[in-house]
Amino acid sequence: MVRRRLHRLRGGQETPTGGRCAGTQAAEIQEVFTLSTPIPTNQHHLPRFLMRGFSNENKKGERYAFSYQKDRVFGANIKGIGGEKHFYTKPDENSVEIEISKLEHEFAPFHNRLTQGNYDEKNDHEIAAYLLAHCSVRSKLLRMEIAMAMDLFWEEMKSIVNSKHSIFTLLEALIRDNPNFLYDDIRKHTPPGEDFSWVADMLHENPKKFFEYFNIGEIPALSAMIDMVQHRPEDFSRNAHLKALRKTSAPDALAEKFGKNNFKLVRLSNRKSVLGDCMVYYLDNRLRAIGGVSWSPAKVATILPISPELLLVNSPFPIDIRKLDPLAGPISCSYEFFVYPSEEKFLRRRTKFIGRNVGNIITSTIKDSVSGFLSA
Repeated sequence: MVRRRLHRLRGGQETPTGGRCAGTQAAEIQEVFTLSTPIPTNQHHLPRFLMRGFSNENKKGERYAFSYQKDRVFGANIKGIGGEKHFYTKPDENSVEIEISKLEHEFAPFHNRLTQGNYDEKNDHEIAAYLLAHCSVRSKLLRMEIAMAMDLFWEEMKSIVNSKHSIFTLLEALIRDNPNFLYDDIRKHTPPGEDFSWVADMLHENPKKFFEYFNIGEIPALSAMIDMVQHRPEDFSRNAHLKALRKTSAPDALAEKFGKNNFKLVRLSNRKSVLGDCMVYYLDNRLRAIGGVSWSPAKVATILPISPELLLVNSPFPIDIRKLDPLAGPISCSYEFFVYPSEEKFLRRRTKFIGRNVGNIITSTIKDSVSGFLSA
């Protein structure tokens, strides 16, 4: 069932599979959610079914929680937390938001059992893997990290496109690292029967002559760069995020990797956890929280807070929970806020750490990416 619904999210057709989410029938979901279902304007990047474990119910049956941000703390119905107008689907687009809602209705019963401390390793392993994959790909943190990376990428692009000195420096470095680079590239683009090796000889001797013979717009890699910088980074990051939600390799490959590790539902003693807007967070083998969304499940432990007392742990190595700080990870790896059932002074003091580990692996890779783009 989970695989079928993930397949539908990517725009494919349902295919038979043995996967099944307890208590959920495909016909019931299809009856509730049809292609004609109106698309909600307020779309949650932090799912309400996750926030239920960090909320309290009032007399009217409504769920309330406290949202902790750097500059304020407020209590609200969970319908008003973690939502953003048209975050996934704009009015004129396909109903990604509706398909995500269908997935939530498959994950919600399983998550509800987890909040009660019930996890069956034999029967729940597959859906647990898909739940972690869904949370990893869906989060606003992924959108924001793509945006941060693209902002830096665009600035690097612009600085190279607009600077002859930068192009010369790069060309000089390429020639130095690979003396045959010019000869191979010119030979590849030379018409049959022609010999332009003299161009390679000239540029190899003096790369500055490049600008006497070529316009920047005539260089394939630079032309692609010029075309890219004309698009808004925020549009690119949004499209990349939605593509990741639909892409075959995104949830399925992640679920397969999570499935190779052991799952454990851990109950915290005398300590509490919070739910960050990152949903899942990562720990290295020294139990240090690390930011980012591109970590391989084969190298790090992945943690999903289920309630203040319970954590769903997926790890390739043994973890001593007694040495784990259950607040450091979800708070430092959150982008904007975290959620807890009540207002607490000890959590107010922790809000200054929100986002401390976000984006800490991006900046160092951007320049290498741009150079690699040009080299290609």
